[in-house]
Amino acid sequence: MDYINVTSPPSLPPPPPPLLLYFSAILLPIILIFIFLKPTKNSTPNLPPGPPGWPMFGHIFMLKHLPHVTMAKMKDKYGPVVWLKIGSINTMVVLTANAAAEVYKNHDLDFSPIDVFWIL
Repeated sequence: MDYINVTSPPSLPPPPPPLLLYFSAILLPIILIFIFLKPTKNSTPNLPPGPPGWPMFGHIFMLKHLPHVTMAKMKDKYGPVVWLKIGSINTMVVLTANAAAEVYKNHDLDFSPIDVFWIL
């Protein structure tokens, strides 16, 4: 009897990990988050003018040794009401007495810290 010598085919190395699948599983959600959470032009509120600031620090480095002199220069350039971001706190700076009188007369309820529910 003749036996046939059957050998198994040579084993192949395992395929490389699907890097494209891994990268897409990580990058696709990040890209989608940035697309959907990106503010639109209509969602930005109507703010007073102000100088451009640093992304994390805002305008804190502009107010160095003499902040009152810096504010006077801002009043000449941007007007009587200026919007600043100091650290993570948004700040509206009123630089003239007439603008302050208008804020307190016409917009007093907008800037009051007391809600009706706090009183009740």
